[in-house]
Formats: sequence, C-alpha cells, structure tokens
Amino acid sequence: MPATDPAGPTKVEACDKCRGTGYIVNDGIATRCDCGLIDRFQGRVRIGGADIPKRFATKDFTNFKAEKKDRDRDAVLAAARAYANTFHGSESEGLLLRGITGCGKTHIAIAILKEVVRRGYSGYYANFNDLLSRIRDSYNAQSGASEAELLDAVDGAQLLVLDDVGAESTTDWVRDRLYLIINRRYENALPTIITTNCDEAELEARVGPRIVSRLHEMCSFDFPSFPKQDYRRAQMK
Repeated sequence: MPATDPAGPTKVEACDKCRGTGYIVNDGIATRCDCGLIDRFQGRVRIGGADIPKRFATKDFTNFKAEKKDRDRDAVLAAARAYANTFHGSESEGLLLRGITGCGKTHIAIAILKEVVRRGYSGYYANFNDLLSRIRDSYNAQSGASEAELLDAVDGAQLLVLDDVGAESTTDWVRDRLYLIINRRYENALPTIITTNCDEAELEARVGPRIVSRLHEMCSFDFPSFPKQDYRRAQMK
C-alpha cells in the first residue's frame, strides 16, 4: 500500500510520472498527473472538513457487513450506495433513516456522506445533541465560536448528516433550533440525512408537526427498514 501523509500531496504516493507531487511540469506549465493523486488528496481534505468524529472515521460501505441471507441489511446497503452514487446536490432529496439504537444508521449515514464528499461535494456531520451543547456553550463569553458560526457550518454543506434527532430532551428551545436548521436547508434546497430512533409518530410528538411536515417535503421516508437487531453489539463480538 502507498504511504500517506495528511499534510499534503507532496510525496503522498509514489508515481513515476509526477514523483508524488500530483503535477507534471513541461516547459514551465504544470498539469495534473493522471494518477489522480490531487483528486484523492482534495477528497481527503474535504472529508477532514466534514467534522466526522474519530470513532466513525473508518466507517464506509466496505465494512458495513451483513450476515449471510441478511436481506434487510443488504437492501439498506444497496439503497445507500445508490443514493451516494446518484447524488446531485440540490437536485437530490434527503433521507430519513429510522431504526433501533445500534442498528447501523450512523454507519450508513457517514458512509453516504464520505462517498458524496469524495465525488466533489461538500458535506458536514453533526450529532444533534452535541450541536445543541456547543450552541449552549457559545452563549458563554469565553466560548471560541458563536451560535451563528456553528450554524453556518451546518447551513453551508451541500449534504448534511444530522444524527440522532429526537434523542435529546424536548424543549421549545430545542425545537426552535432544529426548525431553524431544517428550514434554512429547506429554503436553500440543500439535502439533509436525518437519523432517528423514533418512528414517525414518536418523532412528531418530540419535535412537533411543523418540523415533520418540512421533513416530508425534504426527505424520502421510504429508505429500506434497518433490521431490528443491535448491529453495533454484533460487530463487537
């Protein structure tokens, strides 16, 4: 396997033509080498900017493993790959991924996000409860980031993964922040992947009908059902 250096493309990978720089220089003119080094490096930079937590950094389609004859998980994987491979920015709808705790929703959401980012789009991951905590912290004068700056990162990505919606304690403040995020992305036609442990009725009870109505316009609710087994525990055995 080629050696990698996250600091930059120089000497990242061996190539006889560009010698690991990613560019070929002829008569003082630099052109990209067809080895694809620069594209891969830029993809890594974009993935680095997606704020994917370290624990999930290795999650992708190749290691979402299904047991033999696990048709439900195979269907989930096939649908996720199809979505990632046909993603076209604002032309794409979002997804609502529902299932029990540990069934693999976050794994699949991050696998989609990483593939979309590799294809050249910008992406961002946010656990909703963690995002709320950072917003609360921003009210402290000593905080390094304002609420506006935190929301700008969420607003600007061409694909947002908003993880674990409905798990937090429900208050008017929480609903207001969620509506602000969802509505901004709705108005700007920016696809969003929502993961939740709640079925539709539970989600509406927790976040309110106004938000669920927006989600129906923004997201497909028809993604294949995740198996009702704890995938996380199974992978730890």
